[in-house]
Amino acid sequence: MNRAGVLVIIGVSALTLMSVGAYSLSGILTTNSTTNSGVTNLEVKPLIGSYGVMSTIDVRFFSDSGCINRLNYISWGSLEPSSIKQYVIFIKNFGSSNVTTISSFANWNSPSSEKFLSLTWSGADTVIPPDSVVSTTLTLKVSPKIQDVGEFSVDVILDAVES
Repeated sequence: MNRAGVLVIIGVSALTLMSVGAYSLSGILTTNSTTNSGVTNLEVKPLIGSYGVMSTIDVRFFSDSGCINRLNYISWGSLEPSSIKQYVIFIKNFGSSNVTTISSFANWNSPSSEKFLSLTWSGADTVIPPDSVVSTTLTLKVSPKIQDVGEFSVDVILDAVES
């Protein structure tokens, strides 16, 4: 657009603002159509501003209450039939909204493992406000009738959803 075109648009826009009176009008001035005589019809398309804040979910898992050591792996050590082992996990909500914890366990490395080992956690459906820390306990129980399991592995899937 050349300078003359810019000046015309600014001039028409100022004229439009004055004709509205006490009300403020903002928008984009666009050409609507050109008549047979070559005159361009102008139209103002109003702009409506908007603003919002996105809530975020950012939950992290730690092995200490100070939330310094990120938890990436749990070693259960040596287990005996009928034994119970517990592991405390600290969950911190770094996000901007309340979250509710969820969990699942998957990918047992052998079918026998899942039959004779029971894994649970105490943090199901725990609500964690922003910038808060809660502790939860994973509990691994070994059946007294365990057989055909030498070593085992399982994925512990801990997560959170906005609540």
